[in-house]
Amino acid sequence: MDIDFDLEAVPTTNAISRPEDPALIAFTSGTTGTPKGIVQTQEAIVTMSVVLAQSLKVRNTSRVSQLHPYLFDVAMMEIGMCLSTGATICLTERGDMMLPSAGELGPELAKARVSHTIVSPTMLNMMEPAEIPTVRVLGVMGEPLGRNAVEKWASCESRSFYQLWGATEACILQTITTPITKTDHPQNIGHPLPGACRLWITDPACPDILLEDGEVGEIIVESRALATGYLGRDDDSASVFLHHSKWLENKSQGRLYRTGDRGRKEADGSVTFLGRSDSQINFHGERVELGEIEYYLERSRPAGVLDCFAAFDDSRQIIIGFVSGTRVTRSPIPRGDLVLDWDDAVVGKKTLAEFAERLLSDGNLPDYMVPRFWVPIHKRPLTASGKTDRSLLRQVIREIDDARWKEFELRPTAMPLYHY
Repeated sequence: MDIDFDLEAVPTTNAISRPEDPALIAFTSGTTGTPKGIVQTQEAIVTMSVVLAQSLKVRNTSRVSQLHPYLFDVAMMEIGMCLSTGATICLTERGDMMLPSAGELGPELAKARVSHTIVSPTMLNMMEPAEIPTVRVLGVMGEPLGRNAVEKWASCESRSFYQLWGATEACILQTITTPITKTDHPQNIGHPLPGACRLWITDPACPDILLEDGEVGEIIVESRALATGYLGRDDDSASVFLHHSKWLENKSQGRLYRTGDRGRKEADGSVTFLGRSDSQINFHGERVELGEIEYYLERSRPAGVLDCFAAFDDSRQIIIGFVSGTRVTRSPIPRGDLVLDWDDAVVGKKTLAEFAERLLSDGNLPDYMVPRFWVPIHKRPLTASGKTDRSLLRQVIREIDDARWKEFELRPTAMPLYHY
């Protein structure tokens, strides 16, 4: 610090902010592992805060949870809704803003008398509907929503359950569903936020080709609330932030952003989200969605298991089932020390082998989609945003040696040999 700095020598400037002035820089990890700084404007933050508060019916009497660290973009939504309406923001009791573990989140929301909360599907899976009696508006975003979550959470008449979707580059949020019912498809992400943006579906290889309703392509966001670009990365910005397109009519709402997400527009104007363009795995020549596997794992998981989820090891070409839950008490758990010995897991190899047998016999999953390896872990690892930490899982998978992999291999008798 320069203690001799002459403040009088600094030229004065107009302190009034303009709509196009930067408000914040949100960093995303990106697919390359190198964070990208996304520059958001004052206009974008204010627009999204007001529109989202209206869509989720936030009032000055509402109590909104802030579960996400302030460095994460969803925290800006939580704070912005309260600032624009005069609602009360409810912080977690954790001073370090660490996300709660399974069994802790619901009681914390109830204790704070939270009326509005936004969580990821992973965080949603940590709660039971009866644990949060004060929550009247429940929003979920950040990861694909499973059918089991719809069946579980859409039945409460006193609570409105919404799915939200968006990209940080387009000021975090672009669509919202109507209150979800049990018959709604979990991949439908609703309609664009009114007055904030429009969505288009284009050919993934050429954004100048606009697709018809029902055709699958890349989701394009048109909005005045787009980020100005990536900080110091002009080439990356130019590849995804577009100023015009041949098919765009004169009454444009702003620039365009290529999300990299696959989707289709339905006849009613809503959009169905079909995953990232790079989210599917190629397994034995078949295109596989891990979310489909996880739905059936979670729906029929063995008793005592906190949750079940799947991962894919590209180098070994195997689908892995993870089961969380331990018989031992150990806190905190080092980030890289997630894997349990079988003696410490809540379920044994025999129980999991029987579980895999049931998955095969039920016929809901093709045999090649039933995991052949099962890894017991302390608990599901989460990112700061409450999503499953897939990066850490990949690291854990890489560090398991071949000898230990044999301990995790469970071969159901009904599984054909070509599965191997």
